[in-house]
Formats: sequence, structure tokens, C-alpha cells
Amino acid sequence: MPLTASGHPCHTRMLEIEVVAGDAGRVQARGSIVDLRKTGFVPMLSDVQNAGFVHHMKIDLDIDARTREVVAVRVAQPYVAIEATAATGGECCRDPVDRLLALEGERLEPRFARRVSELFGGASGCSHLLTLGQTLGRALPAALDAEATA
Repeated sequence: MPLTASGHPCHTRMLEIEVVAGDAGRVQARGSIVDLRKTGFVPMLSDVQNAGFVHHMKIDLDIDARTREVVAVRVAQPYVAIEATAATGGECCRDPVDRLLALEGERLEPRFARRVSELFGGASGCSHLLTLGQTLGRALPAALDAEATA
């Protein structure tokens, strides 16, 4: 029986990384993840979510360009799927975000993505910020290498 694919995307995800020169030998890396629900309604805990933003989360890193050390970490979550409510027992997608601040002092080297997983993986982390942090950890060394040879 042949199946014909048709229709429209119901969910899209965008990962974006921007690297710009900062002050005093620093580089600023800005990463964002945006999930959009294109159509319909989805049951979520004791509520129903409509089309629109599901997640919009950002990780910004200030990096010493010479040593590749993360000097500062900023995290923002303008939109999250689950806010703190009685139905969630007061828990929220934003709860574990401060654990990412422990990336300060880490160096952008092969183990960086693993370090993000150690800090932020598992049931008490956030898979969306984890994905973004790992993407930053894998993309930034190549970007810094390309800039150094340019």
C-alpha cells in the first residue's frame, strides 16, 4: 500500500549561533533555540497549548579568544513550555538554569560538550538548553580556528 506524504510542518526548530568580536581580546558567542508549533492544540499537563512559541531560549558566552576560557555565561528563557503552576507542583522549565553558570572557567575544548551534559543532562536538566549548549561547544572551536587563520 503506497503512502503519500502531504501536509504542512506542525513543529519547527531553529538553532542559531552568532560569534562576534568583543572587547579586550574577547569573543561573544550568542546561541538561541526557538521551537514553534505551527498548527493545532496540544494537551500539556492540565492545560492545552495553542500554536505559537513553545520554547525560546538563549545562552550567551563571553570567551577569552586567546585561552578559549568561558569568562561569563548568561542564560535567558523568554518562552518555556511549562511554567510553575499548581499542576506542576511549582516546578518550571526555568528551575535548573543556574546550573549552566558553572560553565564559567571551562575551556572550549573537546570535553566542553560532555561538561555541558554533566551539568545539565538527565531528568532534572533541560533538553533544549542542553542541545543548545552542546551545539555551542561543538561549533565554537571551529569558528575560533577559522577566525584565527583568517
